Amino acid sequence: MAVFYKRDSGRVWSQIPVRIQKCTDDKLRGLFADAVAELNGLIGYTVVQETESDEGIKVVRVTGQGSSRSQTTGYNTDPTKNRIDVNLNRTKGDYGEKSVSENKFVIIHELLHALGFEHEQFHKRYPWDDTELPVTSALDQDDAVYAKLRVPGNQKIFNELKTAYNSGFVPVQYLASRRKNLSDTKLETNWNNCDTNSIMMYPEHDKILKAHFSAVVAQATNKVGSSNLLSAGDIQALRVIYPRA
Repeated sequence: MAVFYKRDSGRVWSQIPVRIQKCTDDKLRGLFADAVAELNGLIGYTVVQETESDEGIKVVRVTGQGSSRSQTTGYNTDPTKNRIDVNLNRTKGDYGEKSVSENKFVIIHELLHALGFEHEQFHKRYPWDDTELPVTSALDQDDAVYAKLRVPGNQKIFNELKTAYNSGFVPVQYLASRRKNLSDTKLETNWNNCDTNSIMMYPEHDKILKAHFSAVVAQATNKVGSSNLLSAGDIQALRVIYPRA
């Protein structure tokens, strides 16, 4: 469960609760406050807290085709990098506003990045055996790449993922990123099993099941909370990284 920076990595915030600069955007403020309250409520104590200080994680609403993203994974010594961008609109063809649940998912996902979480598919036990692929920033986007993956039924798996994510964006880009993250000794990539219900998981649990990934290496912990966004594994990992003071 969970891929995250270790407490001695220098990428984990030292002060608990972690400070968040108070969100001042009219459209985002209430939704962000609700997401923070839900996160703290599920953990059982205050891990993140909005303050009037100009220190800590900054939250910015972006518009147009700008993507929601955290500028860094975990604490960054450059304070300008400790920032979350949130786009309340969809950015791929449909520019209508997302639902409250969708936006809460985005906010908490990006907030966990800022707290030191990486994507769950970087877990060592995620069923992509890519040990023979070259370490490059851009892998060839063709079937020869998938043929090198020593996973039973890998072609079927990646055909499913390519269909779901348009031209294999996730398998190709994330395989390269996965190699980089697995070699990062400051990153915990082998804690328990890969949690396919994690809010940090790509692709989502239903797509994992459709692709017939083995339950031996990819397990799911129960979803928790009224909005059903976080998994029990997410909560457990947050309590490990940011224990009650």
